[in-house]
Amino acid sequence: HNALTATTPTETNNNTFTLDNTAPALTEVTVASNNATPTQAKVGDTVTVSFTTDGTQSGAPTATLAGHTATVTAGSGHSYSATYTLVSGDTEGAVTFSIAASDAAGNAMTAVTAVTDSSTVTFDKTAATLVISNVSSYY
Repeated sequence: HNALTATTPTETNNNTFTLDNTAPALTEVTVASNNATPTQAKVGDTVTVSFTTDGTQSGAPTATLAGHTATVTAGSGHSYSATYTLVSGDTEGAVTFSIAASDAAGNAMTAVTAVTDSSTVTFDKTAATLVISNVSSYY
């Protein structure tokens, strides 16, 4: 028979572990275009989503703008900008975006799709038209 015997450890382990189940967060999010009117955009305009993280993410966040992968550039501190240049195939209307990040423990934040202020950008690729009718009636 193999008997089991109880033993008492003779050494103490003083390791401390920290449980991290908190995802990164964004503290500020704004959107603008490089159009003369920053709330509007046309084909060829660049839309920029500027955002600040709480600094807990691992690496740079990722972003999409108008459904396309955006170029994310780090600024000072925990600030970033995500940019995309609009093309004729993009959908007209409010320009949408999504920002994602995770931390070293693998905690992913819920994708951020809204600004923290009232900023918006509307994409309009429809050319304006001018209709002149019955000019002779004014004489």
